[in-house]
Amino acid sequence: MTLIQLEAFCTVVESGSFAGAAKRLGVQASAVSRRVAGLEADLGLTLLHRTTRKLTLSDAGREFFERSSQALEVLKDAQADLHQADAALIGTIRMSSPGAFGRRVLAPALVPFLSANPEVTVDLRVSDTLVDLVAEGIDLAIRAGGSTNSQHFVVRSLCRSPQRVYAAQSHIDKHGYPATLEDACYQPRIVRREAGQLLDLRLPNMPSPVLICDDVETVALAVQSGLGAALLPQWLAQSTPGLIEMPMHLDFPDGIYRAILPGGRRPPHRVRAMLDHLAQTLAGGLP
Repeated sequence: MTLIQLEAFCTVVESGSFAGAAKRLGVQASAVSRRVAGLEADLGLTLLHRTTRKLTLSDAGREFFERSSQALEVLKDAQADLHQADAALIGTIRMSSPGAFGRRVLAPALVPFLSANPEVTVDLRVSDTLVDLVAEGIDLAIRAGGSTNSQHFVVRSLCRSPQRVYAAQSHIDKHGYPATLEDACYQPRIVRREAGQLLDLRLPNMPSPVLICDDVETVALAVQSGLGAALLPQWLAQSTPGLIEMPMHLDFPDGIYRAILPGGRRPPHRVRAMLDHLAQTLAGGLP
């Protein structure tokens, strides 16, 4: 059995005829027929039932096609990788990212990659609204917070970010330093909504927050104005002037930023190169 025979068989099944397969492969129909016949002879099985009007798969042919077509795709990808390893990257990478992360972290991280690969275009969507990767044709998405169902996606962790409670000096002057997170919840507070969940505690007689917002950058600016205290990623708070970290123990886990890719097929070389670049760039932690 050869790769040429296997490719001929799978192409005949996908095309529905020897003529259609021959057109796709750029050879004569008789050559395709000989390759399939040779495959059947090597396997000692009848894979296709031929009549003057149509082709049908035998039971053995159907099972063989289901397995061999996947193997053929893997082999083609491997072959393409060998050719692409030393080739310049080219094409469009469609990406999505949460707002603040996209503006403050991802955009600067793209600069060296795009400078080194001038024939690559990044189509970047920056929004805190979750995007349907398949429907929107997204190649690579950055997401924060909870895990994603990995059955349908390829998931790779990129970096972690500690979360702390921050306030402005004007807030501290008026309300004092809270000793615990519970104490902070009884002061004016701003609550983030992340992936549909409120990052808040539920305590008896706790007043309502002064602001609930799903944009972490807006929350940081509201804290900066003295509106209230809030739980923020450390990397964002440290890049926002005037925010003071509250000295308290927190049970909130670190924020995790993950790369999400649609599953089902191996991503193009340019997408994998971008993923490797981001993983390497962010491995040392967020700025």
